[in-house]
Amino acid sequence: MTHGKLTRRTSGLGFTLTELVVVMVLLGVLSVGVAPTLVGLRDDEDLIVAGEIESRMRLVQEIDMNRSDGTCAAVLISDTGIWHQELASCTDGAVIPASGTKGNLAPFDPVLAVDGKQNYRKAVIFDSLGAVAFCGGGSAGADIAIVRAKTDCTVVLGTRGTSITVNSEGRITVQ
Repeated sequence: MTHGKLTRRTSGLGFTLTELVVVMVLLGVLSVGVAPTLVGLRDDEDLIVAGEIESRMRLVQEIDMNRSDGTCAAVLISDTGIWHQELASCTDGAVIPASGTKGNLAPFDPVLAVDGKQNYRKAVIFDSLGAVAFCGGGSAGADIAIVRAKTDCTVVLGTRGTSITVNSEGRITVQ
């Protein structure tokens, strides 16, 4: 008999409120990292970056179409960002220097592989008609030699296969 006092039985089978709250917080934190992958939001991030690169390519295409003095601009895409670089000469044998001034750098967050490579940059130059005059790449720390050729150019972004293609006539598409 307890004489008017309530007794509590503890069998060890239940959870305390603190344990439940901790588990709910951990599940919430975990879902923030996993949910975007399951829902496909990471693919949207790649498409947003691809759209930014497409816009920069169109800008450089417009710049190069309005030049007649032998100079040009190159759009450069690396695993850390995209920018355009003014070049004094765009003839065969000229180089895109690794140490060149990055005009209006748009950095990527997080780091994005270009053509499946880290520490790599790809350059695209357009001719006066808007077609691809040069498409090539190399190590981010090395100069890129220009060898002009009318060709298609594809830049693959990240690991999900998002790509930007510029056909030989200059039409830019994101896939």
